[in-house]
Amino acid sequence: MSRLPDNQYAPPESWDKFESLVQELFREEWEDPDIQKNGRIGQPQHGVDVWGHQKKAPGISGIQCKDKDNYPQKKLTKKQVTDEVGKAQKF
Repeated sequence: MSRLPDNQYAPPESWDKFESLVQELFREEWEDPDIQKNGRIGQPQHGVDVWGHQKKAPGISGIQCKDKDNYPQKKLTKKQVTDEVGKAQKF
C-alpha cells in the first residue's frame, strides 16, 4: 500500500527541480541520507540521474528520470528503457 496521498500535483517548474524531487522521495524510500544526483545537466550520466544505497539491497542503486511532458500522451518506449538500462550497467 502506498504511503503517498491520493492527490494530483502540478509538475515541477523545471527539470532540475524534478530531479531534486525524485532525490528527496528516494532519500526517504531507501532510508539513505547520502543519496546523490549524478552530475549536472549536459554531463554524461551513464543512464543514472540519482544514485544511492537502498537499506535492504546490497550495492548501489540508480534512478533514471525521463522527461515525458503531458503524460499520458508521451509514452516511455521499450527501446528507451533498454537503452538506459544498458548505460546504467556501465555506471
